[in-house]
Amino acid sequence: MADPVSVIDHQSRYAAAVLRGNVFACSNQVGVTSAAGLSGTAPVLMLSNPFGSQKNLVLWYAGAAITVAAATAGAVWLASHTALPAATVASTVEIADNINIRNCLLGSQNKPTGKAVLAGTAVAPIGLAILGTILTGAITTSITGSALGRWFDGSIVLGPNSAVSLQTGVASGAAGWFCDFIWEEVAA
Repeated sequence: MADPVSVIDHQSRYAAAVLRGNVFACSNQVGVTSAAGLSGTAPVLMLSNPFGSQKNLVLWYAGAAITVAAATAGAVWLASHTALPAATVASTVEIADNINIRNCLLGSQNKPTGKAVLAGTAVAPIGLAILGTILTGAITTSITGSALGRWFDGSIVLGPNSAVSLQTGVASGAAGWFCDFIWEEVAA
């Protein structure tokens, strides 16, 4: 019988890592409002690799859907936070591993090292990649919603004591911001 990983790997370049149980995904389940500009206080989704972690988080994908128009137009970034406090990213609303972070091998009991945080506080970020723009046009007049996303395919790796977040140049409309990350965890 053929090795299922070898057979599937020819069909999808991501399947082998998923079958090992090392790939995770998360998204906020309730809309949030983004702050204006690059901010260390990020009321949108942040992915962090804790201080002292023995893993690297290999970023595969980051994206957002915007359901409420902003007051003015602005850029949307994937932002990098480095040199985090040793106490890791502070948060008032950490997304519990067993609630909203899912192993992409559905049913796997492997738990992530990475932490997904809403309303997290970290050092001021630097824009790392442009994902698109947030606009002022009425969302209800468009035949498609405003979704932004980018496959990084592992070109960004979060070492221990680092984080990424999605940020907007202007505040988004009220509770209209939904974000997601997909990453693989490998030994540091």
